[in-house]
Amino acid sequence: MVCITEEKKLLKQICAEFRKASNTEAAQTIVLNSYGFNDKDSKEILFQVSKSRFTCENAIVRQCDLITLRNGVGY
Repeated sequence: MVCITEEKKLLKQICAEFRKASNTEAAQTIVLNSYGFNDKDSKEILFQVSKSRFTCENAIVRQCDLITLRNGVGY
């Protein structure tokens, strides 16, 4: 999963695939799910990017931080 590694190359690869799949939300969700994000996290990344709050890279890093926090609290 992308959240475990801090490799920027992988992050760029995910976002490149994400942008290529920009024709439908379902295709973008499949890309994110293929890298280990669950549906809830994928939808949050899609929401942040679609509202132009964050770039793809920043949205993924932010969501990974939230996942780490969530998992660290025992959820």
